[in-house]
Amino acid sequence: MKRLFRVRAASRGSALALALLATAACNCSGGGKGGGGSGSNATPRDPSAPIDARCVRARGPIEALYRAEAAAEQLDPARAEEMVRDNTTMVMNECAGRPQVAECAVTARSAKQLEADCLRPLDDEGTEGSTIRR
Repeated sequence: MKRLFRVRAASRGSALALALLATAACNCSGGGKGGGGSGSNATPRDPSAPIDARCVRARGPIEALYRAEAAAEQLDPARAEEMVRDNTTMVMNECAGRPQVAECAVTARSAKQLEADCLRPLDDEGTEGSTIRR
């Protein structure tokens, strides 16, 4: 699963719409090499391949950053768990392809800093912006 967009609590309605759109796009896109996906030019990761140990160790601190963000925004518990789960999965997916994300993530003091300093930036369409421009 590739990161399609970051789920932010402030944009619940648009995040839901994007999630539905992304699900439809994933279900309709052609499989195999070059068929659909998030637009990333990265080689797809084999889901059965082991995740780098640095990423596994960083999972707890990453979840804690997103839990703190959800608490600060006073989200209802179900929404908070969904946001933590989705954002943690997004970071773990990127970490699987770029294990150096783990080292950066454990030093981040907030979810916002984690996303700004450790992850590839997203463009307005929710894709990896400059990495797919030719």
